[in-house]
Amino acid sequence: MAMHGVLAPTIGNEADFMKWLKSVDTNNDGHISKEELQKVLKGQKFWFPGLRAGRALGRADLNHNGVIDIGLKDEVAKLKEYAKFLGINIPRSQE
Repeated sequence: MAMHGVLAPTIGNEADFMKWLKSVDTNNDGHISKEELQKVLKGQKFWFPGLRAGRALGRADLNHNGVIDIGLKDEVAKLKEYAKFLGINIPRSQE
């Protein structure tokens, strides 16, 4: 589901996604909170960013600790899947 004129999400490779995740983790605790996701979604002009962040957390937080653990591959994979579904643009490396 593409949003706001985005025809295909730009996700890049695994390294690009991990770099993006680390930039989303603004307090550098190794976890992505609902508030951090909401800020990113709001910045990309998504409607209802709080609701969408909550849904992302619900899908990706497999151990139910209230955050997405960057170190857990299964949680990262679920978040990446949901990011593609939403059409979130994640910059590709220029290397």
